[in-house]
Amino acid sequence: MVYKLRERKENLVYPSFCSSSESEYETGADISDDPEYTRKPSSARRYPTDVEQMAEMAGLTACSTGNLQLHRPKQSRPRKSSMPRTKARAQSSNRDRAGSSRHRRNNFEDKRTILSWLIDLHMIEDNSPVFYTGQTELIGFITRAGILCTCCYKIVTVWDFEVHAKSDLRRPYEHMLVKSNGKSLQQCLKEAWLEHIESAPQFGFNRIKHRTTAADQNDDSCMICADGGDLICCEKCPSACHPSCMNMESVPEGAWYCPYCICEHCETDDGKFLICSLCEKKFHWNCSVPSEIDLNRSSSSFCGESCSEVFDKLELIAGITNHLDEGYSWALLKREDIGLGGPTESLHKKLECNSKIAVAGILMDQCFETIIDRYTRTNVVQSVIYSRGSNLSRINFQRFYTAILEKDDEIISAASIRIHGKKMAEMPFVATQTKYRQQGALRKLLVCIESALSSLKVENLVIPAATEVVDMWTKKFKFCHVESSLQKKIVSANTLMFPKAVRLQKSLLDAQEAETAVENQSTKKTNEQTNNEITKKVNAS
Repeated sequence: MVYKLRERKENLVYPSFCSSSESEYETGADISDDPEYTRKPSSARRYPTDVEQMAEMAGLTACSTGNLQLHRPKQSRPRKSSMPRTKARAQSSNRDRAGSSRHRRNNFEDKRTILSWLIDLHMIEDNSPVFYTGQTELIGFITRAGILCTCCYKIVTVWDFEVHAKSDLRRPYEHMLVKSNGKSLQQCLKEAWLEHIESAPQFGFNRIKHRTTAADQNDDSCMICADGGDLICCEKCPSACHPSCMNMESVPEGAWYCPYCICEHCETDDGKFLICSLCEKKFHWNCSVPSEIDLNRSSSSFCGESCSEVFDKLELIAGITNHLDEGYSWALLKREDIGLGGPTESLHKKLECNSKIAVAGILMDQCFETIIDRYTRTNVVQSVIYSRGSNLSRINFQRFYTAILEKDDEIISAASIRIHGKKMAEMPFVATQTKYRQQGALRKLLVCIESALSSLKVENLVIPAATEVVDMWTKKFKFCHVESSLQKKIVSANTLMFPKAVRLQKSLLDAQEAETAVENQSTKKTNEQTNNEITKKVNAS
């Protein structure tokens, strides 16, 4: 696959490489909080004791029908200063206003949250009143950073706002009503997803029609190294590659079929194929060991027992929020299908998951120039983020997951992950918000990703790296050049590659061995304590 990357500029990143600056990944001092959000209420401020007082303090009044209405006090004209407005004083005032507005913009408007996404899509209005309708009614105001709660006068997350409402339903988006449109936040999320994401041209299934001109039927770049030159072409699909990349000593005579068009086990192209639900390799029913195919799974089939094991564990950890220290959390997300019918018990979870993926997509757009596939004209980054499928294996991205790092509902870092069985996983894209760089955000996310892959028994993590940042990845994050044994796996797998990039790998076996050693040591210590207790009881008796 060949993609044209833009020239390196400040605050821009390449696939899997956020910056060439090594200091960017070191933990630095924390950014000061905006005093607009952290100031404490004065002692003279009265806290509301009922709904009417909360409405009054939130700027709402009760009308004759019993509904709450927003009351906007009249703004009087500011008094003129008695000091003469000199040129120097005017310039100083302009600088102060510019600095103040810039400070608010950097700390408030640039928040990458679900609420800011809804505001940008004009699904809800900024500063719009919102009500939690549960056991206790609570009023707040929507901001890009979160909900301004009227019970504590602080900006809190959507989930914390539900806690402030003394509710344990754990469905905040479903029970929060927006005053400006009369809809719940959950309904706003659903409409935003259906109208602005699923209806977009780059979202749906990417069905490719093969070119009719004989000279243009195949790719003009190698599917392994993404470079051009003398290529050997597959007889069944548009894929092409260098013979050297396929470890061929010479060009074979007759028809040749790429790894996507042959059986994983017998390497032939004839017969009816099954497709593995994890690695998407094709295989014959007769070639697979009968015990490796679960007949109880009507929609899933696997080329081997290892893929089945990884798939089951992956389904368990996907969508789960994992809390870290210092208020951080991370999750591994997969786009969910939002249908008009079917059960609604998990709809709120699916909508929140898809909305976070949409916010991560905005972050990727900020960090990458649009990457268009030369053969299919497909937007690669957006297709990866939204797990867009295709009838062409090379651009079938439906097995991609999105890993995100959050703090206070704000998505700080995001990465795209695809697992190719136990042998390896790839991470072609990773991005971090500019204001959170040089604070160790990427390192936190990588540690979480590596830990999750280790729990799935995945052995290697593979990334494409630009030549100028190879030293950074190898020295700071312990990556190395791809070994020959893993290169054979890459040849037969559908992995993303970019021109003038270098494939690097990181072995996760060391982490797995260390984890196993800790578990063995803990088990040994527990057994010793048990034996000592038994010995004491025997001696006492």
